[in-house]
Amino acid sequence: MTNLKNKMIELGGNEWEKNGMERVYINNDILNSLREERGLSTASFGETNNKIFFDVKANAVMRSYKRKKPRVEIQY
Repeated sequence: MTNLKNKMIELGGNEWEKNGMERVYINNDILNSLREERGLSTASFGETNNKIFFDVKANAVMRSYKRKKPRVEIQY
């Protein structure tokens, strides 16, 4: 398990694995904490229409809006 994955879980993220995908789903509070660590401004995404997660293989925090293709929010 990667250090970043462990960190996301410790912050309150939910681990998910299926069909070779490995993710940790997070909420806006966790995302903003990570953004602030990187010196980025905070964001507020509606959690109903947005899925925010750490993709272990891409080593990035991603956001999918209304089930569309995920885009990178933070690249590690």
